[in-house]
Amino acid sequence: MAKPSERDANYFYQQLSSGVEAGLSREQRQEFLRVLNRAVSVPSQKLLSLQLSFWFFRHFYLVIYWGIDSRARERTSAVPIVSGLLANGSIILSKGIFIVLASLITLWVAYEVKSMLGIDLFKNFHLVDLIRSLL
Repeated sequence: MAKPSERDANYFYQQLSSGVEAGLSREQRQEFLRVLNRAVSVPSQKLLSLQLSFWFFRHFYLVIYWGIDSRARERTSAVPIVSGLLANGSIILSKGIFIVLASLITLWVAYEVKSMLGIDLFKNFHLVDLIRSLL
């Protein structure tokens, strides 16, 4: 059996039963092949095509393709504008939260290292005292 990437319009035309194929006229056969050629996408040439399959309690596979993207650029997104705005908003919010948390953790680690080394930036003033006074 041929691989899916090798299946062209002729492959699918040959799958017709002999009775149906015999009943088609020359024009019908040409039109059928024309429609199949439009429906079946031709795979682009890959610089690297690595297809591995292995068994580990189940059958797993790994496919890696590396090549130039030659798909049509006229595709439009099917996502409505509101959904796109919500998705972008949630991404921006999550990145903002991540940046704030990463900054707070970095400052906390720097403060702890300063305290362990005994460096006193302000005389008789500690961050713990400031936090207790605010609470």
